Amino acid sequence: MAKIVRSKSTVLVVLVSMVALVSLAWPRCQVPCGIYNDQMRFDMISEHIATIEKSIKQITELSAEPKPNMNQIVRWVSNKDEHADQIAENKQ
Repeated sequence: MAKIVRSKSTVLVVLVSMVALVSLAWPRCQVPCGIYNDQMRFDMISEHIATIEKSIKQITELSAEPKPNMNQIVRWVSNKDEHADQIAENKQ
């Protein structure tokens, strides 16, 4: 009788462990792994980085003017932040 209870307990523990591990492994990770067309993601990240660099350059140039156009500076800052957020959120 004790062996039956022990074996049922063991089976229950194994099943609960498997369910817990499967639920942890189910979501897609944020680290590129080669399964989900990672080259496209790298290309998109590269484009975001280029846009951020261009935005920083424009912000610096506009800020150095004697009478800076604050509307343009705000647009470039917003653009830079949007692309940085897209990298952080792993969007395409």
